[in-house]
Amino acid sequence: MQRQLEDCNISCTVILDSAVAYVMEQVDLVMVGAEGVVESGGIINKVGSFTMAVCAREMKKPFYVLTESFKFVRLYPLNQQDLPNEFKVNTSCIINAYHIF
Repeated sequence: MQRQLEDCNISCTVILDSAVAYVMEQVDLVMVGAEGVVESGGIINKVGSFTMAVCAREMKKPFYVLTESFKFVRLYPLNQQDLPNEFKVNTSCIINAYHIF
């Protein structure tokens, strides 16, 4: 997305999720992609988008979601646990390569 925006002469910066609160005061707006958009207008996305949206709201920065129209889904989840499994991240495959103890 960054390359496409810069090809249109739109200056943008990609940052780490962990730097969102630090950088938020300096930005004009926030743009994210989405895995899906549900009927309520909520988005289905990877970890970090919710934190970004909360920071943007608290600092009164516009928050935009850019996604393709085929990603609109006929779901109305009440919370994250109501999402079908195909939209959830499979955390059981995460393996710690280092022994902590």
